[in-house]
Amino acid sequence: MYSAQDYDALVTELDQRGYQIMTHALRADSVHMVLDTYERLEKSHGLRDRRLRIEHADLIDTADIPRFAKLSVVADMQPAFCCAEGGEVLTPPNRLRRTAGNRS
Repeated sequence: MYSAQDYDALVTELDQRGYQIMTHALRADSVHMVLDTYERLEKSHGLRDRRLRIEHADLIDTADIPRFAKLSVVADMQPAFCCAEGGEVLTPPNRLRRTAGNRS
């Protein structure tokens, strides 16, 4: 967990060193913070082929969805990441069910 200022400083330094940056962000507020940082990064350092990614972007505010395309950020979602060891997932209205790939 980073403050927005600390995360911004870290990403800026890594970008200056030429690293490809990917960030794990599960919550909508975290995704928003990462997108804000990526946007500032491109404004201050210019456009280049960074291939910025957000891993596990499971919860996203509707207003942030178009920003992924605008900033060319990859949303690397893994729907199976949410599943319990036995293959159960929580589905509306709060029912546990087995995933299709897990028949045990």
